[in-house]
Amino acid sequence: MTEVLSGILGRKNGESAAHIRHIRKVTAMLLERLILKTDKYGLSWHDCEIIADASVLHDIGKIEIDSKILNKPGRLTPKEREEVKKHAVIGEEILLNGAGDTLNEEPMLATAAQICRWHHERYDGSGYPDGLSGDNIPIAAQVVSIADVYDALVCRRVYKEAYSGEKALDMILSGECGSFNPILLECLCDISGKLIKDIYANKCD
Repeated sequence: MTEVLSGILGRKNGESAAHIRHIRKVTAMLLERLILKTDKYGLSWHDCEIIADASVLHDIGKIEIDSKILNKPGRLTPKEREEVKKHAVIGEEILLNGAGDTLNEEPMLATAAQICRWHHERYDGSGYPDGLSGDNIPIAAQVVSIADVYDALVCRRVYKEAYSGEKALDMILSGECGSFNPILLECLCDISGKLIKDIYANKCD
């Protein structure tokens, strides 16, 4: 499923094929560190597997966004940014409509729908689409959110060159990329060296 989705979105959005694979790995590694650090969220190892699997669907809503906007080099206009933001709600709608009455029987899809809608929320309430804050944001979406930002920083995009792992970590910790759960920031710091070694050792294109 991951490879199929990567191929579909990769044809639509040049960054997505590798990005999807990276997000699953980073999400899994963050979750592993999180449940070793705290039991605050009551996550089991099985829950972590479900969240990591669900993370591959986080950008499925981009299927309905104009590829000219998704692949535009340089800064987006305010109107274009608002158009891209729609992918969060679109993704949730795709999954909820597709699952129908079986949603409660499919925990991975239910989790993926949460991730789609809320992976651009920020811990201080400054994100979108609903302005949720703190742990009102489902933990699955919080983890994918920080994984998404980290990958976007360390990999080249049509609008930017790749940053080093150290620079990406500094930008996230300083708040340049928004506000994140302090526990997850600790987790990211704990695994940052392993991320570079295991996922980003080669140039990330």
